[in-house]
Amino acid sequence: MRFMLLVAAVICFSGFDRSTTTQPEGQSANPGSIILSTYGTEFGMQTKIEAKLIEKSDSVEINMTKIHMRLSERCPYKGPRRLAAIKAGLAIGTQDGGWRFETVSEPQKFDVTIMPGVEHPIGEAIFSTPKPANGKLSDYWIVVQVEEETPPGSKTRGSSFVHSCRDVFQALEKFAMRSEKRPDCQH
Repeated sequence: MRFMLLVAAVICFSGFDRSTTTQPEGQSANPGSIILSTYGTEFGMQTKIEAKLIEKSDSVEINMTKIHMRLSERCPYKGPRRLAAIKAGLAIGTQDGGWRFETVSEPQKFDVTIMPGVEHPIGEAIFSTPKPANGKLSDYWIVVQVEEETPPGSKTRGSSFVHSCRDVFQALEKFAMRSEKRPDCQH
């Protein structure tokens, strides 16, 4: 009977602008994709990520299906940078209005030189970050840390960050219950 209900739900929701997947036990259905982007901002290293979130019993899987990077034309440094690593985690707000990582994945190493004026497709990556101790995802959002080296081959490293809306898990939960498109960020 549960299988028939699941099949009916998948057929019913398959026409919506989101992906619905059946997950193994201990995982919840993926209510949709998210886009994280710093394109069009003042940041020197700009990143755009399309990702799917899969909630597991003890972790959140962040399946980055498309990662693109570019250097801003406004950046004072006009030379290349090397993408060294990416890691992803769950962030929570701090009392001073900032944020901090609550949990974070292991970094994945890359060796990609990003040239000015060129968009670089990086490919795919999958990150798994532990769920917070209280297990309540609605208090958290996704933050991706991009570690870079400027210029390539130097020991000068820096990081840039790209994040989801602070209400990403609340919005995806509401979105899963309705047939409308995912709402814009509520910061």
